[in-house]
Amino acid sequence: MERNLHAWFQKFGRDLPWRHTVDPYAILVSEVMLQQTQVGTVLRYFSRWMEKFPNIEVLAKAPEEAVLELWQGLGYYNRARNLHRVAKVLAQLPRFPKTPTELKRLPGIGEYTAHAVVAFAFNVRVPVVDANIARVLSRLFDYPHPVNTVAGIRDLREMAISLLPAKGGGRLHNSALMELGALICKPRKPLCLQCPLHVGCRTRSPESRPVKRPHMLPQKIEDHRAFLCNGELIWLIRSTERWWVGLWILPTLQRRPSVPCDCTVKFSITRYEVMMRIWRCMVLKEDRGKLQRIKLRDLDRVAIPTPHRRGVAAMIEMFHTHTHDQSSELASFS
Repeated sequence: MERNLHAWFQKFGRDLPWRHTVDPYAILVSEVMLQQTQVGTVLRYFSRWMEKFPNIEVLAKAPEEAVLELWQGLGYYNRARNLHRVAKVLAQLPRFPKTPTELKRLPGIGEYTAHAVVAFAFNVRVPVVDANIARVLSRLFDYPHPVNTVAGIRDLREMAISLLPAKGGGRLHNSALMELGALICKPRKPLCLQCPLHVGCRTRSPESRPVKRPHMLPQKIEDHRAFLCNGELIWLIRSTERWWVGLWILPTLQRRPSVPCDCTVKFSITRYEVMMRIWRCMVLKEDRGKLQRIKLRDLDRVAIPTPHRRGVAAMIEMFHTHTHDQSSELASFS
């Protein structure tokens, strides 16, 4: 079974840039980016990141603003901050940590990331269990219990250990299992007849695995923001909110205005569904505290979270359309 899996991967595995390196820093970057993010999206960011921050030392010396700016669009910005913090710690060490125990001492590095880095960078024989591998294991062993529990996570790890090759390391084996989950053992309509592990698979109902404990329904909340713009400048504030610490966002309105909002942006984040409503404020007071003036033409170079960037873009378009319509009306009376 092991031989069939490895042969399948060597023939059908995707050509991904982080599979062409054993540089632990590059692999760490890829693994952090791949958390909660699809491979196709990460492909657009990984190469740019490695060009801008080619090694630990360069990333460690970079200002946080530059790190967050390059991360725009990937979401979950704490990943970028943790990666930045990790680089600062690693830059002070004599060598890159080579064991999961050492890696887990670093900020934001959990068991999965620690195991993935040592397996793919150093070919250490350790189990790696991501969502794809969890799905493969739950079907292969026909595991009937929820996998998103403490007991389920422990059992999956034991299953993964039982499949580790007696000889050799963890790079090829874990890469193959991961790829099998991505290409063959899909969440819906798995391609069982093409699976190299089909003969040994115990489940007769693959789409019923993995079993998961139901998640709580997302909580719906409203967010009220102000759009302050004079046609050339926009006023933003550096966030201290837990979702977007350090990023530039639209300022918060403490009370919802009585008039209808000018724009709405819907988005989901963690366990919330957010309806962000935006009102245009044309009159600017002198004392705006922490507000920062930013030229509209410089917005692409400013780290703004995607929902706020969408709101800003919609409001700017509305602002210019409104200004143009006013100019046309004035011209018709001249």
